[in-house]
Amino acid sequence: MSKQFEHLANEILITIFDYVSVQDLYRSFWGLNQRLNDLLQSLNKLSVKIENNDLSLIETLADRIIRLEVDIPDGVNWSLFPNLRSLTLKRITFPQSNELALAHLPYLTYFSLLSCGFDASSYLAYQIFTNWFPSLRYVNLSGVGMPYGRTWSPLPNLRSVYAVCSDPILLSLIPTACPNLHRLEVKLVSNNCAIGLPSSSNRHVQAHPLKHFILTDSPGYLRLDKIDFLFTFLSNIENLNLFTHDLPFYELVLVLINRLPHLRRFDCNIGQSNAQQSQNVDIDTIRAIRPCFGRIQCIERRNGRRLYTTTEE
Repeated sequence: MSKQFEHLANEILITIFDYVSVQDLYRSFWGLNQRLNDLLQSLNKLSVKIENNDLSLIETLADRIIRLEVDIPDGVNWSLFPNLRSLTLKRITFPQSNELALAHLPYLTYFSLLSCGFDASSYLAYQIFTNWFPSLRYVNLSGVGMPYGRTWSPLPNLRSVYAVCSDPILLSLIPTACPNLHRLEVKLVSNNCAIGLPSSSNRHVQAHPLKHFILTDSPGYLRLDKIDFLFTFLSNIENLNLFTHDLPFYELVLVLINRLPHLRRFDCNIGQSNAQQSQNVDIDTIRAIRPCFGRIQCIERRNGRRLYTTTEE
């Protein structure tokens, strides 16, 4: 015997609702009958994506939304989302950034910015790194203009940061501001006016607890002496992923041995030119130094260059 949709048990309807966007649920079922209205109003811990003209509908549900993805240029009244845990912005404008500064989001633990304008993102980064969102634990900032000229505040709750930027100085600023950071991933991109790492480590906290560090240095900003400096205060790293080029690889291995006594896993993709092959050490010797170097492969190029890389297990 067939059943009509409204005859299904509440538990079955709620399970079905999990596969439908909040916007479509309200457009399709709101106002059909009191039972469906009550079911819709009972839904909480909502995950919502705002892409077009849904803002007025979303704002009526705001206090029940815990995950929000925004892809509109319009301003958003963030104060309507007091229970927000996760916020993803596909882009950021000055109105949105200003409104975020005025909002009180006490439970926001995850923030992601996927693309942005430089000035608006710089102000947003300033908000993040002056602890305007004190519950933040995970931050994803792609292509952000960092507020180097402003004072940063301690961020004791941040555990994971991903950033795409053009300035190597970020590699020291973020760990210094985040004393309990566990994972840091930075992708450096080209910039003619890049701000490099400082030449002295006196101003930085030693033995930072960072465990997992991923660095992609496509422009090749960091020479061996800067990498050596960096690991003097990131000496607790256990997992290291390093992607760069034009580094003397064996000398790099010696730096890792000296600076990172707890290193357990090392992944790399590092090019080396003929001019940097100051010590001709075979790959088997390097692999035997520590277990974490055991997966390194050395690929000889026709032009005399070498590529040191790791293979997936």
